[in-house]
Amino acid sequence: EMTLDLELAALLEGLHARPEDDHLWLVVADWLEEHGQAGPAEMMRLVRRMRGLAEGKARLALESRAWALLAS
Repeated sequence: EMTLDLELAALLEGLHARPEDDHLWLVVADWLEEHGQAGPAEMMRLVRRMRGLAEGKARLALESRAWALLAS
């Protein structure tokens, strides 16, 4: 358990240092999913995808899904 916490902390620290690195967002999402955290993993992917989208139907659909995840 402690090792997993340290692994996730290291991944999040890297993401904090380089939030523009799309690859790191996906690495963190994959790690979360592999460790039974499908909801947070999906949220990471949604946030990454929303960062590059202007307002519009595609972004609204992603935002709606994000809100649904938060509500669950």
